[in-house]
Amino acid sequence: MLWVVHSYSPLWLLAASIPLRPDDAVSVGWIIDLVFLLSFFFLPPGRRLRDAAVIGSATISTMVVFAVERANADVIIFLLALLTGLLALCRSSIRLICYGVGLFAGLLKYYPLSLLILAFRERVSTFVLVNIGVTTIIVMFLLRYFSDVRRSLSMLPVESYFTVSFASQNLPFGLVTTIDQLSRGSLASSASIYIGYGIYAVLLLGCITISGLILERTTLRSTLPTLNGSEQIFLVVGAVLITGCFFTGQNIGYRGVFLLFTLPGLLAVSCFADDRLTSRLALATSPLIVLIMWGEFFRTNLVRGLLAVDVPGRTALLMVRGFWLVRELVWWWIVSVFVWVLLHFVSASEVGRAVRPRVKGSAPTG
Repeated sequence: MLWVVHSYSPLWLLAASIPLRPDDAVSVGWIIDLVFLLSFFFLPPGRRLRDAAVIGSATISTMVVFAVERANADVIIFLLALLTGLLALCRSSIRLICYGVGLFAGLLKYYPLSLLILAFRERVSTFVLVNIGVTTIIVMFLLRYFSDVRRSLSMLPVESYFTVSFASQNLPFGLVTTIDQLSRGSLASSASIYIGYGIYAVLLLGCITISGLILERTTLRSTLPTLNGSEQIFLVVGAVLITGCFFTGQNIGYRGVFLLFTLPGLLAVSCFADDRLTSRLALATSPLIVLIMWGEFFRTNLVRGLLAVDVPGRTALLMVRGFWLVRELVWWWIVSVFVWVLLHFVSASEVGRAVRPRVKGSAPTG
């Protein structure tokens, strides 16, 4: 009716039977937002006053305010991810419910399927059974809704590389667009695509290399056990959600609320790390996350300031794109740190330890 495409999972349409009207939007939004804000009490607190200040700055950032103002569906996914992490902390078989919650969140928005990485914490037999069950349900879902899923994915909106979205393609293809604008459209469209993919490949290789080097030269393996269970779990939950979103497509800024999961764990690592490099990496990344979460505040005020003093167009473009370049490089650094965390999580898990000897045994000498 409103000529707005439905680029979501078809499961949302099952809620059409709920007796809600457009007039109820504000009431429902208030309820969702209040539950979202109250859910912060279930996140691990900062261990030091400095940590509390960093986490507090993140919770009132423009990313969080943006999500609350829209009462976006990702706020609901945040609550489901929180519930997944809390259930994963249970000692008994109740924790297996967390995979059902993670799967449900994934069927609603697809990217939360990455939460199922938590299954690596289980014994090998449990890990296999969980994945068989998850795969079976996903196959059944696709058999029922494949055409709807394909249609919704084809209608995902394309955002600007330079404004409120974050994604791995923003930096490489935004650079190509900037070069083309500064050179007054001298780049051919085919050449710009190849250049963009070339830059993307270099960035991806750099991300993997940095994560591997950090993993090899730091003591995260001995540091994480000193953290409490919630700090470990939610560090992994936030890292895998942000990393998954970053590499799978463009994301509106409010999806960055998942960064809130990672701050308590990173700050705790900086406090208890056995070596100075690990401590400094975690400590330096935490304020960078806060700056990213406040990014739209700085970007929009920079644009307003340039317009107020009437800066020449080319100079204003260079200043705005300079800020954008720094922001995107910070995003790549943060994701590289998250990949470091995830690599350690998988390799240190019982499944990772079971697979690693076989992989090493099958590798050629040298």
